[in-house]
Amino acid sequence: MRRQPIRLAWAVPVLLLTIVLLNSACDYPPPLPFPPHTRLIRMDSLWTLTPDQVAQAHEQLVEDQFADQNDTETDAPWYADWETLLSTALADAVDCRRITYWSRNADGQPIQLTGMLYLPRRWLPPPWPSRVSLVAYPHGTELLRDNVPSNNAGVEWVFGAAGALFAGFAMAMPDLPGMGGADPNAYHPYCHAKSLAYSVVDMIQAVQESFTWELYGQYWWDGQLYILGYSEGGYAAMATVRELQLNAGQYPGLAITASACMAGPYDLTGAMRNLMVNSTEPYGAPYFLPYVVLGYDAVYSGPFDPNQAINPLLLPDCLQWMNGVSTPSSEVNRLIAERLGYPQGQFPAPHELLNPTWVNQQLADNVYQTSQVGQILADNNLWPGWVPSRPMLLRHSPDDDRVPYANTEKAFNEFVKAGAIANLTLSPIGKAGDGIGHVSGAIIGIPSAIIWFRNGCPKN
Repeated sequence: MRRQPIRLAWAVPVLLLTIVLLNSACDYPPPLPFPPHTRLIRMDSLWTLTPDQVAQAHEQLVEDQFADQNDTETDAPWYADWETLLSTALADAVDCRRITYWSRNADGQPIQLTGMLYLPRRWLPPPWPSRVSLVAYPHGTELLRDNVPSNNAGVEWVFGAAGALFAGFAMAMPDLPGMGGADPNAYHPYCHAKSLAYSVVDMIQAVQESFTWELYGQYWWDGQLYILGYSEGGYAAMATVRELQLNAGQYPGLAITASACMAGPYDLTGAMRNLMVNSTEPYGAPYFLPYVVLGYDAVYSGPFDPNQAINPLLLPDCLQWMNGVSTPSSEVNRLIAERLGYPQGQFPAPHELLNPTWVNQQLADNVYQTSQVGQILADNNLWPGWVPSRPMLLRHSPDDDRVPYANTEKAFNEFVKAGAIANLTLSPIGKAGDGIGHVSGAIIGIPSAIIWFRNGCPKN
């Protein structure tokens, strides 16, 4: 008997039922109800980057950093894993979406900030949304306010794009307060814990909203949340973990999966104060110290008055050099050294950047525990009063020439004493004597954290 053809009237319901069954097998949220936007202001799709573009940018970054160095860590097994990852893209391109969002300043007042969201993009999307985990990744120290992820500028945007393209993460990179598209009259609150934590948490919330609006049907966030940062970004990452953990009730749906906090100045009254006051070694990034003064003056005013805190030999010109608009950090370093009488290629010790009278009143060994400045720095230490409740990777080079390794040792030891050893992984970047400096450590450490996240955050 000849088989009868399926009638169209039956075929359409069968097709619809099949689609429903396929979609129901994929555990992603239903479209309704949509929560209102409270953080996200706008999302703009700006660029699309190919795997070749991202891989070439990464290769150039590594070549520029290690051209004259005999490093050892890039030959380590984990780095081979990273290079293998870079050889096979998980998507056809990276979709770069600039986000404008509402955040808060240190006083809780609303401010507008910007950032970039890097998403793995497939030209032929599947019939259901692409499942992604979210990595919040604040960038490290940057002086120029336009040299930030939302412009695909600076250095670290490469890792954001690579994390999306080759590891499959949605990579959310805030520009941080006072940077990017923020209020041009606002100065970046450099290494101020609350300001940085708010800027990261609020971008996470803006991205969270986008998954139920702008990105709905394209991407599905699986609820996994990772926090990553290096240098000031490492400080911001740890401040963010603390904020999300201690105030979890304010952030529904934002449970941390794991974090990687690397080479940050977590111990401001210990390791960093000692660097500022007692170190006699040349410091290759002298602009860091005026940046601290100006950043804290933007938040606290009086005690950090730059006209009182900065070496008078650098005033008033240093304030213009540090405006974040016209002079890159490398040039500021040169100008500072030149003004203090150092020949080209040589740099002053950190204490030479500061006014000795101010140091004696505020930061000296016998006064800092009760001084205004000492108390403010203590309030911004990141190790006291809590312990990480989720896996945290701490990485730092023992030979770091900008942020002393003692910062990470202090945080790790205090967390261990408070009972957090089960959640901590301390993994030095190289060993003492390898000569891996602060910038080299970033090129090594950031990829290792992305690998650590992708591999399920193993303890060792």
